[in-house]
Amino acid sequence: MGKSNKKKTGKSVSNFIAGQVGATVTNSIANTSNEAYSGMDLLRTEGERMINVLKDKKQGNLFEIIERTKFNMDAAVKKVSMRAVTTAEIGLPHDPADILIKDGVDVVRKVQAKSSNKASRALFEISNKKYNGMQKLFTSDKAERARELAEKRVETGTLKASEYSDTLENMTGELKHGEIYSGGTTYDETMKAAENYSKYARNFEIEQFRKELGKSVKNTVIAASILGGGISIMKNSILYRRDE
Repeated sequence: MGKSNKKKTGKSVSNFIAGQVGATVTNSIANTSNEAYSGMDLLRTEGERMINVLKDKKQGNLFEIIERTKFNMDAAVKKVSMRAVTTAEIGLPHDPADILIKDGVDVVRKVQAKSSNKASRALFEISNKKYNGMQKLFTSDKAERARELAEKRVETGTLKASEYSDTLENMTGELKHGEIYSGGTTYDETMKAAENYSKYARNFEIEQFRKELGKSVKNTVIAASILGGGISIMKNSILYRRDE
């Protein structure tokens, strides 16, 4: 085989390996996208089911789906087996919990979620004995205010002081468990989903597609660069040993 053919073959092999390395690195990104798309399919189904329901009412259901989707995306990119499901999607719409965080068949955390334009309303509704011990999920923009109100109500010793104390212990502005975090969702975001669920889902998917495409290309380039550098180092070491 001539030198030019050897160079072409070596370059082709390097490019192939770089592509495979890049694809392996990006596999978790593809899995993340799958979680995004399946989550948005669920959101579309729920949006269609509640087509005639007032926006302020159905936004709470969509909030659960959005948070569940974001949590699962983070789990996928971190290669963690845990996944969140809404109780409604598994046929338990009247269950006290709105979301279950599962590791295989085991439920590792139960979650009650409340999305409201007022932190005080969400706090009052979520501070109920039947939700004690659950993770209590607020929209990210209302969580801090809800915490302040809960602290005051515990200090003043209201009739529901024990429920507010439980809320303080378990409240969060994002769905989370262990190292997995949803990143949170604002009330305005849930309302946008309620106003036009198809547009929200489409934009959510497009944004994830852009991220996947960008990271896929970037990872392949990085892999090629590392691989190319490694080959150069090996080649130069051999030539050095031969005094060339």
